[in-house]
Amino acid sequence: MEWQTYELFWRGYFTDPLNVASVAPDSKWCVDALLRHSGVETADVILEFGSASGTVTRQILARKKPSAILVCVEMNRSFVDWLTRAITHEHCRISHQDVFDSDVGLRNLGIADHNVDCIISTLPCTNIPFDRLIRDRVLPYLKPDGVFVQYMHVLSYLRGMFPRPILEPHFQRVHSEFVGLNVPPAVVYTSGGATRER
Repeated sequence: MEWQTYELFWRGYFTDPLNVASVAPDSKWCVDALLRHSGVETADVILEFGSASGTVTRQILARKKPSAILVCVEMNRSFVDWLTRAITHEHCRISHQDVFDSDVGLRNLGIADHNVDCIISTLPCTNIPFDRLIRDRVLPYLKPDGVFVQYMHVLSYLRGMFPRPILEPHFQRVHSEFVGLNVPPAVVYTSGGATRER
């Protein structure tokens, strides 16, 4: 099973490097950093942007309440096919689409805007309009006291990507954590207390 996951990443990275920005799934240390302050244990509605092979997804499912709903948004067809076969949890929905599409699958579940407790994103933020992600796909869904978690490979700093100045105008709290034991090393940003105008 593990070698098949790596094969998925290798094939995805070399055929679509803009959307699959890693050659390996996240390490357990990176996953722990992503979820440590996310609040998934008490959340009722959780969104995951960029589920890939489900490394983070499976840990969210292991930690969340049995009744909590998890919606996974993934645009890569190979990853979606893998997730559909590998994850059969009754409260987990796999949404095959670009996160910037008009709806990420919440309306079909009867979930209104500003009702998501936690959003976990492993999208390659140097390859997407990150400010638009926050403005159009995080703040409209997130509860005022919800949590947004975004990780970024440290190599992205060399490309001029600095998430904190984009996050701070929209959140009261922005915490960052370096994860060296990952390929490549990453920084996890956890933001809470949305300051958007309602």
